[in-house]
Amino acid sequence: MKKQVFSLDLKKWEKWKRSLARIEKELRSLYFARGMFERLHSLYNSSQNLKKCPNDLFLIWSWNCYIVYLGMGIRRLVDVRSNAQNIYQLLEDIKDNVCPLTVDNYAEYILKKSHEGHIKNSQNVTKSEKEFLQESYRKDTRKRAITVFEEVLGGKAKILRCCDVEEDIKKIVEGPKKRKTGVEKYVNETWAHLDMIRPPAQKLSKVHEDLDLLITIYDKYSLLTGRGKFVKHDEKLFNEWDAPFRVPWTE
Repeated sequence: MKKQVFSLDLKKWEKWKRSLARIEKELRSLYFARGMFERLHSLYNSSQNLKKCPNDLFLIWSWNCYIVYLGMGIRRLVDVRSNAQNIYQLLEDIKDNVCPLTVDNYAEYILKKSHEGHIKNSQNVTKSEKEFLQESYRKDTRKRAITVFEEVLGGKAKILRCCDVEEDIKKIVEGPKKRKTGVEKYVNETWAHLDMIRPPAQKLSKVHEDLDLLITIYDKYSLLTGRGKFVKHDEKLFNEWDAPFRVPWTE
């Protein structure tokens, strides 16, 4: 049986990478907010002065602001009707055009983006030496492609299948888009419109779980298109941003 070959669609590939760049920016803002909230919550728990606020006012205010911000961001990322670039729409597009995401196309893409220009512009290099470099880079990029696909998809996978994408869409549908208890419904009916009959209160742990899920899915498709993983590290607005909560204002 003849092996089926899927051609590399550079325009589609680049479109996905631009979408992923915008999605990463959104995820980074949410992850940044998560780090700030966790720091403030930690300071609250260790500060006797903050705990003197009537009715835990400081904690309730920061908690409400944070969970609304995080919930709205997650909703944007999974809203099928949104005009903004989001991860749900990206998965639908990839599912309908999944053929380009193969080991061979990944290797070809990396070769074109990273090495071909370098080889062509090499000075004082003979034609045979350029051919040798071309072949060497080709082997290296294919080895890298195989490593990425096996890490992301498991086993000896050489191609992303429609069912792989559908499985990730299903995780979103059963997570933040869940009909009765998902973050999307909670945002729409509680924060956006203040309906009289509200869904069950949204737990902070559930919102964090949804954010972690979206980061995991982002990582998968970011790697398969030649981008890196989402780097989780502590970010700060500026040095000593938390000083007002650590340093007493009066003696």
